[in-house]
Parts: sequence; structure tokens; C-alpha cells
Amino acid sequence: MPTTLLSLVLWLSFGSLLTESSEAMRGQPRFSQQVGARNDVVSVCELIDHPTQYPGRAIRIKAVLVENNNTMLVDGGGPTLYGPDCPNRKRIVGIDWSSKSYDNSTAAESLRDIRKHSDEFQVSRASVVMSGTLSGFRKGGYGHLGELDLLFAVDDVESAEPIPANAPWPKRIEAAYRRARKLLLSGDKK
Repeated sequence: MPTTLLSLVLWLSFGSLLTESSEAMRGQPRFSQQVGARNDVVSVCELIDHPTQYPGRAIRIKAVLVENNNTMLVDGGGPTLYGPDCPNRKRIVGIDWSSKSYDNSTAAESLRDIRKHSDEFQVSRASVVMSGTLSGFRKGGYGHLGELDLLFAVDDVESAEPIPANAPWPKRIEAAYRRARKLLLSGDKK
């Protein structure tokens, strides 16, 4: 009888744990399931949508890195990240390079090659996987003009691949990019 009672208690306990666990998982966003281990990669879209889940945590992210390689540009030329799967997001994620991550990352050679093939505005874009730490929201934003909503401190760029020139831009800059390109091309015809 005690064994049967113990079995019944264990079975009921295990069943209630399974029910609670499945109910909790249904209510949880995808990101909580993806970032359990150090090797998991978070998309920049999830990072933008759920930034309060990541500040101060070492994470790996997949994103498109945009760099303005025009050394004459002063304002608004810092590197940023976006996700082609979430072009309507308005939050801007900036990059904080360390000298090691910029010059000596795992994918440093690939990044240098991609930067050499910048577009007519000296802008390069690369699909990257990066490891580092996200800074949370800050009153006034990040960057000297406060235009960045989030800041990702890069420890390493693990991989970098060029993306096609016709790949979509975030909606917040796509129209401006098209206008600038049109102006540049119309100036070439004169």
C-alpha cells in the first residue's frame, strides 16, 4: 500500500509539473527557449523586441551589420545592426567595437574584404554572427547624438558574409537610401 500511494503521489506530481511546464512554455516568447545555452544564437529581431531580457548577458546574435566606411562622415555614421526579417522595427542597435573585436575577430579578414567592396556611398553590409553584451535602454539613448536605442558591445565577430546589394534595408532608412541613390545617379548623367 505505501508503494502504491508513493507511486500515485509521484505520478500526480510529475503530471502537474508537465502541465505547468507546457502552459508556461505556451505563454513564453520564443527567445526564452533559444537563449538557454551559451551556444544559442539570438536573432537581432528578438533582441529588438525583447531587450529587457538581455542586458549584461553574454549572448550571440545574428544580424546584418551596416558600416559607413566614409572616414569624412562625422554624425550618424556609426555601425548599426538590423534584421531583414523585421524591417519595420524602429529601434536602432548600435555597435561598440573593442580594438580586438574590430581588428582581430574570428571573421576579421572577411569583414575587411566586405568593407573594401562598399557601395557608392561607402556603406557595407554583412550578415554576421557576433558575440558580446547588450547594454539596456538608457535615458537619452547611446551615441553622441542619442540616436541609438540599444548598444551591443562586440567581443567577437564569429562569421561575416556579404549580402546582395539589392537586399532589403530597414524601412526607417530604405526610402532615404533610394532617394540618395537616385540623386547620385541623376548627378552622374549630367
